[in-house]
Amino acid sequence: MSTTTESLLADAREMLGRADEVDGWSRSAAFLARQALEQRIRELIETRYGKMARPSFSAQLVVLRSLVSAEVAREAAWTWAALSAATHAHSYELPPTAGELRRWMDSVERLLNAS
Repeated sequence: MSTTTESLLADAREMLGRADEVDGWSRSAAFLARQALEQRIRELIETRYGKMARPSFSAQLVVLRSLVSAEVAREAAWTWAALSAATHAHSYELPPTAGELRRWMDSVERLLNAS
């Protein structure tokens, strides 16, 4: 796992602690966590298969199933979908709560530690 991947997740967790200071903190934290998740999946794929043209992210999620346990792959796909939805602001939806973000970040951390 790269330092950059770890630092993205650390920055996302720090954003939770600065909620009173930063406008848009929840979507910013979700974006950073999603970036960490995406980068880790790319790292896992590149470690196993080498650098290649970047396939769609849905294709990367399919490949992930061959690299980690089915449970971790399933959780990563679900978390990615939740974080993606959280990063897109809609006037009729509330932003994610700190509790939701913590759970999603914990899920990202499980993937970061998977090999």
